[in-house]
Amino acid sequence: MATRVFADDELERLRGFPEINKEELIRQTRTGHLQEVTRYLTWKPAKELQLKELDEFLLARAMEHDSPSLLFRLACEYLAASRMVRPGVISLLERVAAARAEAGRETYQRAWLAMGATGDSANAVKGELEKLAFLRGLDGHALGVDPLHPEVWR
Repeated sequence: MATRVFADDELERLRGFPEINKEELIRQTRTGHLQEVTRYLTWKPAKELQLKELDEFLLARAMEHDSPSLLFRLACEYLAASRMVRPGVISLLERVAAARAEAGRETYQRAWLAMGATGDSANAVKGELEKLAFLRGLDGHALGVDPLHPEVWR
């Protein structure tokens, strides 16, 4: 809600200008106030790159937590620490929802990869081959195992 800046009699005088009505005047005043405050505090509006970084941050947090309210609060804290003006609430909630959905897909994928063969049937072998194809698609076969600590192999 906008802060009331003008008294009713001042608004009546301003309505003498044909282009200005009360709602537009309050909206312009609020927008101007926001721009002035952000300029004074040297905050910047979030650009596409910063929003992409926010999405990555939210995905990492969504892998740890499933609470939408917590993710929203963490996103607001991230933006404040980065000195970025928070986008609209709906926009931010959509980013939180997208991060939660992606975290769900990622969790399922990780669980699927960690699950071993359930038997020696044709379907079980086919499932393991699908995992191998998936990992090859990620260039998993190109990763070297040399840097792994010898204890990992025991």
